[in-house]
Amino acid sequence: MAPDLMLILLQFVVSVNHTHMFGLLDNFMWREASPFVKLHSLCYKVHTVRKRKTWEEALEFCRENHQDLASVASDTEMMLMQRELQKQEKTTEHVWVGLRFLAGEWFWVDGQPLEYEAWGPNEQTQCPRMGCGALRVTGTCGDMCDSVIQAGNVEEWNMVDCSERLHFLCY
Repeated sequence: MAPDLMLILLQFVVSVNHTHMFGLLDNFMWREASPFVKLHSLCYKVHTVRKRKTWEEALEFCRENHQDLASVASDTEMMLMQRELQKQEKTTEHVWVGLRFLAGEWFWVDGQPLEYEAWGPNEQTQCPRMGCGALRVTGTCGDMCDSVIQAGNVEEWNMVDCSERLHFLCY
């Protein structure tokens, strides 16, 4: 397969009538597809879990109820997570993903190589104070401005204390 050819099975919910639509992003062009199509072992569905858990608890929850904490291996996957988070009414300012720092390096817990990066501009990734990675979500404050925000865009990755209790993304 040519490196510029991108095939990803996408599922999204149209909020107007709550119907499920499936399609393929093929070289950045959308086309309809069956929800049961599996392309080169790549099928992607992100779930936002709106339960506050530490990073370790989130990892355990995802592995018991889904597959794993989500990893972000490309701009396309970042876009998919952004769309999933935009469907939520409110979420924590950061959401856990499967990014962890151990033994002097950052890695994805699902084994994917850390080739794509979207760190915030002030993150010191070589010598982090915090050992878990989270996506920072932007939006407008709701009634509980100090603890949740209206879900908006995913802007960057940040290092966060692993013991903080955040919402999280599973796949």
